[in-house]
Amino acid sequence: GDAGHATDGYIGRYDLNMNLVFEYALDSGAVAGGAVTSEDKLFAVALDDDGHAATVGQGGESPVPTFWVHEYDELGIEAWSNPYTYTDGISSAWQMATGVDIDNDSVWTTGTGQRDGVVNGRWLSFRHDTLTGAVNLTNVTYDAGQNTDAMDEAQGIAAWDDGTFVVVGASGTDTDDADWHIRRYDSYGALLFEFTEDGGFNLNDSAMSVAIEPTSGDIFVGGYINVGTNNAAGANDDWQVIRFDLELTELWRHTFETTAGASERVNAIALDEDDDVLVAGYAIDATTGLKIWRLSELSEGDGTQLDGRTWPAGAGDMVLEGVAFGDGRVAVIG
Repeated sequence: GDAGHATDGYIGRYDLNMNLVFEYALDSGAVAGGAVTSEDKLFAVALDDDGHAATVGQGGESPVPTFWVHEYDELGIEAWSNPYTYTDGISSAWQMATGVDIDNDSVWTTGTGQRDGVVNGRWLSFRHDTLTGAVNLTNVTYDAGQNTDAMDEAQGIAAWDDGTFVVVGASGTDTDDADWHIRRYDSYGALLFEFTEDGGFNLNDSAMSVAIEPTSGDIFVGGYINVGTNNAAGANDDWQVIRFDLELTELWRHTFETTAGASERVNAIALDEDDDVLVAGYAIDATTGLKIWRLSELSEGDGTQLDGRTWPAGAGDMVLEGVAFGDGRVAVIG
């Protein structure tokens, strides 16, 4: 961001040869005595068939950081924005949007808000009209209860053509113990099925990303489980990808780690033209101990690895945070 404006959110659109088509910066304004932090960030983007882009993140606005949702047309012109601040008796100290899906009728968003003025999280999910941004499904919340050490955090969302949708993330069930948590809702926001799993060590685990197989409607979820001794220096996060049917019954599971004690995470998944699963995240280089980019392709049928590659990363580099597929090409970002 400009001087006095902290961090700006950024969206860029590129053609298949990685030429920049347009770029846009999101800025909530100048830093104002702590009331406006101007720490503006975008975390996820989704495209519809017409090239419209829905983006979500966090706006550093007054009086508290907001749940940011914006949509742009194919030329990069902002169609609408819809910031949200969660209130339930006591205003949330912050909220942020981390997951988004889009079709020609609706934009689906999810994220987290601080619960009731304490250091705690609550899932927030919405459906917006694609044309206007109006909320046509009011806030669908989930809260496992007060837990200051392991927050409830929603990470990803995906929707079916019939308006049902699935949200994935973490459920803070006990002190220092957040579990994988997945919730499938009907089109009115009523819970249909849920799945909760501890990684086996009563530590912080989380689902991070979700994709829907278009033919069967099955759900692919990627994230990590901590099989270490604690959530700090003793953490040992491993990759985990699970395929579920529509009732959240597990069909197969894929896990990965390089060496014991090396924390490695899945951050994003997508499907290719064969509906095989593209998994993006990071691993640890056994020699240097540094994080490296890792991309894997898993069989949609049984979860076995079909292909993959890694890229070296420097000590200050960001790990892979996103993956997409289109026109026979895979795009990753980090």
